[in-house]
Amino acid sequence: MSKWSKFVTPPDKTWFQDGGWNMIDDRSGEKVKASTTTLQWDGMRSTRSQRRHEQDFLRGFPERIRTPWSRVEPTDDFVNGAFVATNNAGSGSTET
Repeated sequence: MSKWSKFVTPPDKTWFQDGGWNMIDDRSGEKVKASTTTLQWDGMRSTRSQRRHEQDFLRGFPERIRTPWSRVEPTDDFVNGAFVATNNAGSGSTET
């Protein structure tokens, strides 16, 4: 043990850095110097970088949600106030 070892501070203690300041690491919760951290992709400041998940880069494509065919609803036919259902298939039969 040297005579200067009592003046050397461990890394977890406060030490002076010109123009620097202390902050709490967002991921680990440790006290670190702000100059050792970087801004991560999720807005957190940390000394350790974290890779983004591969699913973050996937892009969806719009689905084609349509029916293969459709028809318009036929109009209701009334004769003398009574409903008459007609067969629009062209056979000419009617029901009352």
